Amino acid sequence: MQIVFVLKGLLRMPSECHRVFAGPTSRLCMLAAVLVGCAWSLHSAAQSADGLEKVFRDQTDATLGTLVRDGRSSFGAAVLVKDGRTLLAPAYGVEDPSSKSPTSIDATVIDLNSLRKLFVAVALAQLVDRHVIASIDDPMNSYLRHFKLPRAEGREVTIRAVATHTAGFDQTEFGAGELESDPSRFFQQRFPGYVENAGIFSVYDSYGPELLAYLVSELTGQPFTRFVEDSILRPLAMNDTYLSTPAQPLAHRVVAFQPKNPANIRPGGVLKPVESAQIDGPAVSTMSDMAKFMIALLGPAAEQNVITPRMRELLFRIQQSNGAGGSAHGLLFDAIRSGAKTLFVHGGVGAGSKCMMALDIEPRAGIFYCYGDVRTRFDRDPAFLAPPFEQITDSMLKPLTACPVDEAVGCQHYPRAHWNEAWSPYLGLYVNAARHHHGFSRLRTIIYPTLARVVRSGDSIRLDGVDGFVEVSPGIFGSPQHLETFSFFRNESTGKTLLSVSDRPSVYERAGSLLVDPRALALFLALLVLIALSGALLAAVPVRGMSTKVRAAAASYGLVVGCGVAALFGLSAFGHRYFDGVSWPLNIVRVCAFLTIPACLFLVVNAVRAEPWPRAPIARLGRLHYNVITASSIIMVAALLGVGLISFAQIT
Repeated sequence: MQIVFVLKGLLRMPSECHRVFAGPTSRLCMLAAVLVGCAWSLHSAAQSADGLEKVFRDQTDATLGTLVRDGRSSFGAAVLVKDGRTLLAPAYGVEDPSSKSPTSIDATVIDLNSLRKLFVAVALAQLVDRHVIASIDDPMNSYLRHFKLPRAEGREVTIRAVATHTAGFDQTEFGAGELESDPSRFFQQRFPGYVENAGIFSVYDSYGPELLAYLVSELTGQPFTRFVEDSILRPLAMNDTYLSTPAQPLAHRVVAFQPKNPANIRPGGVLKPVESAQIDGPAVSTMSDMAKFMIALLGPAAEQNVITPRMRELLFRIQQSNGAGGSAHGLLFDAIRSGAKTLFVHGGVGAGSKCMMALDIEPRAGIFYCYGDVRTRFDRDPAFLAPPFEQITDSMLKPLTACPVDEAVGCQHYPRAHWNEAWSPYLGLYVNAARHHHGFSRLRTIIYPTLARVVRSGDSIRLDGVDGFVEVSPGIFGSPQHLETFSFFRNESTGKTLLSVSDRPSVYERAGSLLVDPRALALFLALLVLIALSGALLAAVPVRGMSTKVRAAAASYGLVVGCGVAALFGLSAFGHRYFDGVSWPLNIVRVCAFLTIPACLFLVVNAVRAEPWPRAPIARLGRLHYNVITASSIIMVAALLGVGLISFAQIT
């Protein structure tokens, strides 16, 4: 916009002056035009910064401030940077339920969660900038020394694929169990396998960033956490950011809680006491430190060489894209595109807090915000809970994504909502296509999958209850109210319609038949469970011609299977929401599944040894019931134990 004002001054003012003056006077008039144009551009820039600051202040207070004032969050804080300086940094709420110290931009320490992956991105870009890594298109195995990645469907996995979540690593199984002291052994034992759509679409995972951190450690000859401290944190004076345990206890670390139920708290994870070759533990920072980080990421780089222009070009280039307008990635950054505008973002979501960083590269503006969000599985009252993270993101990033009324460049102008019958084939239920090749986790993803529902809502499309999506380009849908976009693709080899959602970690395939629809298998297993549990009737109701031992067998098996399936549906669902990657829910299900072995054998043996079929109708009905329970139990054991046994084999 500044250039536009200068050009207007150059084009208009000299022509007006030339009609009045001639010769050298015209040159003076030209100089005056330039000076006036530059002065006007500076004035406009100041107005733009002031306008951005006001919009940010109002939006933050309306979003985070309202959350805290309504008692739906214990704290909230945000920071706005532009052109190398911090413009505004509001804070709300308190650090913890005991001291109730006010949240401070400079002192309060907040868990970064997945935002620690951004240090991996910067470290990787530094090694490329220093020519330690020749190209991000080189295979990972060219640089890994003590661990080699298996080939993915016959191809080598590149650094670019790992850094854009397109290597196809399976997220669900990664991270279960204790970390090994030997990193190469850890990556070997915890290799999660490749999903079936490996290398085609982006599938979010944590294994890849961990492996990239290990790669940095291998190439630099020092623990990754120490490299980050020496090459990023200390040069940028980020003195309150820690990837490992600090020398002194942190006095102002956030402990998120529900203000209307202070007993429900979520403290942060324990920082690692040792330096690590991986970025596998919690990371913490202050809002002011993250402002320094954003300023370095955005530039200019005259005052520091931690992040150079060449590094920025690598970090903030679209390295992978699921079609124009669909999901995209920079170097470990997600890219949100709205018209000609692109924001590079990354979130950090934990059990007690949620954070987001968003960078608008051209005007060198960035927003970082965090807020408390403590919820339990049984919370139902919306007054206790913050809105969904996606809704908060839509609101908080409006200062960067909103279009001024007098500006059209860089803004997305969505077509008016009008139903198009060509959209009808897109409607339906879609299932997470990131399926495991084998192992217990495959059964878990089938029984408790991630679903996406696409339905018609008036003249637009609704995705999982969110209305207003229209087609902005072929197969790609967006909404002026939401940053989320989604895209439809056709897998030419299988003929399936695939769905990719910009802010979700997977690709979805359409559940076009009962064989694909996960609800069919769930209903089938539920039917077997009901049959098994009905064995309790034989223990409670005396049946002539059936011994007490036979009735006890039916009842005991029903109890064991009930426990196993309750763990499968209950704990697996619980784990999918809150403990994804933690081993104990899966271990409990495995134990319950194996407990069905003696119960099933007891049931079958008693069926074989049972007395001949009695003549009394009620007794014959009881024996028939017992045989049905026996048959269903065998199917149940085969389903649970079959994949349970396979799950102990190494996944490849």
